[in-house]
Amino acid sequence: MFDRLDASFAGKVRRWWLPLALRIVGIAAVLAALASSFAAQPALARSSCATGAPVPGTYNLGSPPDPLNAATGTGSGPFTMDTTGTDYAFVTFVPSQTVTFSQLTVMSASFTSTAGGVGLGSPRLSIYFVGQGSNNLVTYFGPSPGFSGDDAALNATSGLNFIGNNDAGRYDTSHLGGSPSTTYSAATVGGLAEAGSFQVQSVSFVMDNYAGHNLTLNGITLCKTATQNCVITNHVAKNQYMAGCNLSGQNLSNDNLQGADLNGADLSGATLYNVSLSGGATLDGANLSGAHLSNVDLSNASLYGADLKNATLSNVKLNNADVTTATSCGAHFTNVNQTGEISGPLTPTTGC
Repeated sequence: MFDRLDASFAGKVRRWWLPLALRIVGIAAVLAALASSFAAQPALARSSCATGAPVPGTYNLGSPPDPLNAATGTGSGPFTMDTTGTDYAFVTFVPSQTVTFSQLTVMSASFTSTAGGVGLGSPRLSIYFVGQGSNNLVTYFGPSPGFSGDDAALNATSGLNFIGNNDAGRYDTSHLGGSPSTTYSAATVGGLAEAGSFQVQSVSFVMDNYAGHNLTLNGITLCKTATQNCVITNHVAKNQYMAGCNLSGQNLSNDNLQGADLNGADLSGATLYNVSLSGGATLDGANLSGAHLSNVDLSNASLYGADLKNATLSNVKLNNADVTTATSCGAHFTNVNQTGEISGPLTPTTGC
C-alpha cells in the first residue's frame, strides 16, 4: 500500500520525520552537499538473500496507478524516479507470500542516485501492515544520525539491510505509536513489540521533491527465515526454500516450482520437463551446466549469475527473466522466448 496520503502529507506536515534538531542539521548538510560537485558513485552490489529465503512479489506504481507518481518502469524494474518539478515518486513492492515483520531477515533496496542526494526524510522505505491502514513504519537511507548528504552519501546505503540495523534514528515508528527516531531493536523488542507480529502488506520506496531527486531503483529485496527443503512432494514445491540443494542429474517432470528459491542449487546434468519456475522463482548462482530443459517456464525468474554452459533449452520461456552475468557458453537453444530479458539475450557464446 502506498497512496497519495503518504506523499501529500510528506509535502506538508511530515510528522514522521526526524526531530527538529536533526532536521536543522540535515538542511545544513544538504545545502553543503548541493554546493559541492562530488560525483555520484555506483550502487553497491545488488541485494541478495544471504540469510533466509527471498519473498516473491510484484511491483506497482500505485493501485490503481497514481497519475501524479513521477516514477516510471514496468515489471520488476529498474524504475526511473525523477522528482524535479514534481511532488513525489514511489515504487511499491507487494509480497505474494504471507510474512510478518519479525520473520524478515533482509529488507533492502538497490539504487543509484545521480541528483538530489538525501535529506529531510527522502528517500525512505514505508512499510505498511495488514489491518493497520495508513499507519506505517518508516526507515531512512543515508548516514546516521542526520540522514543527509550528497549522492555519494545516499548511494553508500544502497543494499543496506535494515533488518537488525541499530543505527541511531534509522527507524521511525511514530505512526504506530512509537518514536520518530529509534532503532530496529527498539521497534521490534521495545515499546513497539507488536510490530514484529504484523503481516507485511507492502514496502514502498518513496522520494519527495525538496531537492529534485533523480534516481534509478533496481529493486526492493525482502528475505524471510526458512528451512531448506530439497524434497519435491507430489510434484509441488511452490515457494519452497531449496537454496543450495543438490539436484544434480535428477529428473524433474511436471513439477510446480513457482516462486521457489533455488539460489546456488546444483542442477547440473538434470532433466527438467514441463516444469514451471515462473512467479518469482530465483536461481541466482545455480549450476545448470549440461542440464536439459524442455517445456520449462522461467518467465520473470531470476538467473543472476547462473551457469547454463552446455545446457539444452527447448521450448523454454525466459521472457522478463533476469540473466545478468549468467553464462550459456556452448548451450543449445530451440524455440526459446527471451522477450524482455534483463541483460539478455543469452546465446551459445555468452560467457565464453
